[in-house]
Amino acid sequence: MKNEIILNNEIKELEIDDISDLEIKLDNFSSLDLKILNLLPEKNVSFHVSVGEGCKLNIIFADFSKGNVSINSLVDINGENSFCSWSLATLSSNHDKKIYDVSFIHHVGHSESIMDNYGVARDESNLVFKGINYIKKGSKGSKTNQIAKIIVFDKSSSGVASPIL
Repeated sequence: MKNEIILNNEIKELEIDDISDLEIKLDNFSSLDLKILNLLPEKNVSFHVSVGEGCKLNIIFADFSKGNVSINSLVDINGENSFCSWSLATLSSNHDKKIYDVSFIHHVGHSESIMDNYGVARDESNLVFKGINYIKKGSKGSKTNQIAKIIVFDKSSSGVASPIL
């Protein structure tokens, strides 16, 4: 069953803990502040966001789950004068393998996206941040920024940050 958030000329602040099969659609100057807390082990999910004209999206994601996690997110920015931000804080420990693949695609001009990924890798865990911030040809006046930082605490843990602009 699909989990949907659809806003049309609305302003909302939501807190959720289940992003399985999540579909978000913002239209007509809508604004969404979405706070996600993942404490559940072994989660593999992908979700899609479509952002329309004049919309504002802020996603704050805290992942302190144990076990393997794979998060795949695609944000399509389809409307001018839109702003999207993604902020992630995560911890991988023991033998966790955590992968976050988050992408913003600017299909139109005069839009902005910001991605901030921060994590800690401990013990024998692996932590990976990847994703693409892409401004399509002809999308004049759009801008994007990406920060990815991982603190590796132990010699047997690893962290890979490979943002693509």
